[in-house]
Amino acid sequence: MDIPYIVGLLFMIGLALYGIFIGIDGAGLPTRTATATVVAREYRGFEKGYQTVIINSTPRMTPHVTGEKHILRLEFAGQRADSVVAKAVFDAVKPNDAVRIAFQKRRLTGLLRSVDVTPP
Repeated sequence: MDIPYIVGLLFMIGLALYGIFIGIDGAGLPTRTATATVVAREYRGFEKGYQTVIINSTPRMTPHVTGEKHILRLEFAGQRADSVVAKAVFDAVKPNDAVRIAFQKRRLTGLLRSVDVTPP
């Protein structure tokens, strides 16, 4: 066996183990609800950038647009989580307001994933 073969095999084994870890950590999580406090609000507008795409062996720059995001920073159960929400929800709440949040908590890492945010 030569070195590139061993390195490739180790890389594939590591990738498979990472996929198994992500699957165990996040698959089939129950959705819970709680009351959260809005810590901060953040708006990120449209962003335009460029990507390099190879077409017929020639690199070309193509425009790439990222949509706007309305983000609420929430605190509940002693933890903080960011949640991308609809503009109507973003406009309806202010910092220190209470909101209802549906969330999932990861099994192994304990990270919180926001599923839905609604004003009370």
